Amino acid sequence: LTVNGTVTKTAVATGADLVAYSGFNSSNSLQTAHDSAFAVGTEFSASMWLKGGSAGQSPFSVESSSSSINDTDSTILVHTHAEGFYFYTRGANDSSWHASGAASIQSTNVGLTPWHMVTISQDSSGRKLYVDGKLNASDSVVKTIDGVEGTLVVTCGGRPTFTQNYTGNIALVRFSGSPVSSEQVAKMYNDEKHLFQENAKATLYGSSDAVTALAYDDDTELLHVGTSAGRSEFQGLRRVNNTTDAVGTAISASNGFIVEE
Repeated sequence: LTVNGTVTKTAVATGADLVAYSGFNSSNSLQTAHDSAFAVGTEFSASMWLKGGSAGQSPFSVESSSSSINDTDSTILVHTHAEGFYFYTRGANDSSWHASGAASIQSTNVGLTPWHMVTISQDSSGRKLYVDGKLNASDSVVKTIDGVEGTLVVTCGGRPTFTQNYTGNIALVRFSGSPVSSEQVAKMYNDEKHLFQENAKATLYGSSDAVTALAYDDDTELLHVGTSAGRSEFQGLRRVNNTTDAVGTAISASNGFIVEE
C-alpha cells in the first residue's frame, strides 16, 4: 500500500503498540499500484479491523482504478450500514450492482463500534461474512473477479476514485487469493483481539529487530525472542514480558525455566 498525502496513525487503544489508520479523503489515502494478482477469479478472502465511521462508506475495495460507483467492473467491496457491514461482489459481466446476485450480503446487529474484525471469503460454495470470528451472513453466489475491464487496485479507506470515503479507523488489513475456513477466522480473531487492549505490546522490546535466538516453551506456551536489547516473551501475538540483558546466541526454555547466553 502506498500512502498518498497524510494518513493519520493512532494507537488502537491507550498505550497499545498497534496503530490504526484514518483521515481518508481524495488527498489522503492508502492504495496499491495495479497488480495482475488482484484478478483472483472465484476464490479470495480479506480481513480487517474496523471501528467507527457511518453508514454508506467503504473501508476496503478491490476495483478498477478508474471505476466510479455505477461502473460495471469486477469489484470486491466492504461497505458500512447502520447495523454493521456489507460484503459486495460484482462479476465482470454484471451490468449493474443488482445483476443476478451481484448485490450484497450483510451483517446484522453488530454496529460500527467498538472495534470489529470483519472477514469476507468466497469459494465455490458462495460468499461468507464473518464478524469477530463468527459467521454472520452467507449465500451461494459466486462471482468471478477477473479485471478484464480495468486495472484492479486495492484501496483502504474508500474506493479507487476516492468516493464513499471511510471516516472510521482501520487496522490489520490483509487480502488473499485464497478463501479462509471458519477455523482460521476464529483463530485470527482470538489471536489478534488481545492487541486492541490498553497497553498491549505487539513488538520486540528495544530498538533492534535483529533476532539472535528463539525458544518456545511448550509448558507455558510462551515464545522467547532474543535481541541485543533483551529477551521478549510473547503469548500469541502479544508481548507480555521482557528482560533488558542482551541475548547473544541461544535461549533454552522448558516449564518456565529459561537459560540464555
